[in-house]
Amino acid sequence: ALDECQGYVDELVQDGFKTEKASGKFQDGYTEMTTGLKDAIAGVEDMAQALRDMATAIQDLDSQLAGG
Repeated sequence: ALDECQGYVDELVQDGFKTEKASGKFQDGYTEMTTGLKDAIAGVEDMAQALRDMATAIQDLDSQLAGG
């Protein structure tokens, strides 16, 4: 979805929203925001995997302590 939106912005800046300076700044800002959001999503996915790994480790330890 982010890449699709970035494509719309790129098209808009190339075809419809063309100014001397503002359109380029808008595109640069939107590209920077898209990159930041992708990085944030990757960070959340990494945290989610870490939590799943911790949950598995705790369950394994619980089973070991229970003698199972």
